[in-house]
Amino acid sequence: VQVAERSIYMIRDFVKAMAEGRVLELFGTGTAVNVVSINKIHFRGDDYEVKVDEAVGLGPFAGRLRQQLQDIQHGAIPHEWMEPV
Repeated sequence: VQVAERSIYMIRDFVKAMAEGRVLELFGTGTAVNVVSINKIHFRGDDYEVKVDEAVGLGPFAGRLRQQLQDIQHGAIPHEWMEPV
C-alpha cells in the first residue's frame, strides 16, 4: 500500500471520489482508539456512506491495520515502538 499524507478538500476531492466510486473505506487512527471505521460523513445536507463489514465493524484494510498494530502492542510482532518489560 502506498501512503500519502495531504490535505483533503470535501468538494474537490472527497465528494468527487465518492461519486466516482473510488472511496473504498474510511477510518481514523489514534492512541486512544487504535483504528476505528467511519461509515458515514454528513456534509451540506447529504450523507456519504461507506460500507463496512458489520461483523468486524471495519473495512478490509482497516481490519488488517488494526490487527498489525495490536500484534505490535502485544509483542507478537517485534517492533522498535515497543520495549519488552
